[in-house]
Amino acid sequence: MVENMYDEKEILEMEKALEVVYESLNNMAREYPGLASSCFRSRRVIEGIVLRQIRDIENGDFVKIGKWLLEAHKEPNYRWSVTAECSECCDELIEIWAGFFPNVPDSLARDVALISAKDAKTAKPSKYCPNCGARMVGE
Repeated sequence: MVENMYDEKEILEMEKALEVVYESLNNMAREYPGLASSCFRSRRVIEGIVLRQIRDIENGDFVKIGKWLLEAHKEPNYRWSVTAECSECCDELIEIWAGFFPNVPDSLARDVALISAKDAKTAKPSKYCPNCGARMVGE
């Protein structure tokens, strides 16, 4: 499945974020003149990435669509963790939730861990895979 890389809301959010990054780099260059060349080099790198993405959008290039695959793992001392893996590259494994379930059957602990990870607001992984760039949809 393919779709346009970014929607209007995401583009506005990225523009605001870039303004903050540029302002921080400029402030750092003013405060620490020895870092000025690194700050300006960082800004050029960021601008290059953004310009490539804009060019790709204009050329009709699309991004892959994937979803985070959740998996529960039993660890020592009654600890269970839930990791998210990209369905497109199967390479990015991120722990997004962990909890303890002493004296609870493994099958129940596993199910509760997965449900807890899906419900926890802080457990949501990124909207994009940092490895392959796939845009994540659904669970």
